[in-house]
Amino acid sequence: MDSRTAVSSDRSKAPPLLAGRVARWSSLGGNRMARLGLMGVGVAAGLALLAPMLAPHDPMQTDLTRNLLAPSWDHLLGTDQLGRDVLSRLLHGARVSLGIALLSGTLSVVIGVALGALGGYLGGWVDSVVMRMVDVVLAVPRLVLLVTVIAIVQPSVTAIVLLLAFTQWPAPARLIRAEILSLKERDFVEAARALGYSRTRILLRHLVPNALSPVLVAATLGVSHTVILESGLAFLGLGVPLSWGTLLLSGQANLLTGAWWLSVFPGVAIALVAIAFNLVGDGLRDALDPRQEVRL
Repeated sequence: MDSRTAVSSDRSKAPPLLAGRVARWSSLGGNRMARLGLMGVGVAAGLALLAPMLAPHDPMQTDLTRNLLAPSWDHLLGTDQLGRDVLSRLLHGARVSLGIALLSGTLSVVIGVALGALGGYLGGWVDSVVMRMVDVVLAVPRLVLLVTVIAIVQPSVTAIVLLLAFTQWPAPARLIRAEILSLKERDFVEAARALGYSRTRILLRHLVPNALSPVLVAATLGVSHTVILESGLAFLGLGVPLSWGTLLLSGQANLLTGAWWLSVFPGVAIALVAIAFNLVGDGLRDALDPRQEVRL
């Protein structure tokens, strides 16, 4: 066997990078619980997007002659104390709760990735400033800060999204900073520097894409936590109308009257969505774990 044949044989045994990535992503589809989570997230997103068409009644329409009706064919999930259809309010509430969770999660990832990547790659005083900012945000208990600020300002979707994002960005910042610190000394980065690539190109084209895996997993898991946190704020009276937490709060006041459906259905919706996002996050973690790469 000559040298070229030996080299060709060795290359054939080494798994291509693209094949490894495809194998890892295909493992997400092969994960039964991850598929179940994706189905749950898809159903919740579809119901939220199609709420105006699917809702059988106007969620804000009151009818005191039909208040506190138990679930029936006319009102599948019953009515509340003002005669409003619970199913319609739950569908429209999905738009509010999921919208807040996804917007705040996306904003926190953008802020965290930008600051964490800059700090990890540039180092020096930039890294010190970023990490001190992280320390300041983490030093204040998140729930206490949220309750205090929202109690001062008028609760609104914009205010809640900004506050949730502001208190959540340190997590992705720390994750991507750690990845950047590990990757920036690798051979492919040294090769990019030797080719004369700018620091901006190296950071955006070579480092950040290779460091996003743990951030994506954390962001997905963070959405479920944000759904629960936003619902908790609304349950404390610091939410926006029609969010699932607000529906849960309105139902809590009527538990003694026997109107169990006012609390049960919003609570079940919150729990199912949180579980679905957790399952997707677990599946992403397994799919993006390099140790799960199939060796050909």
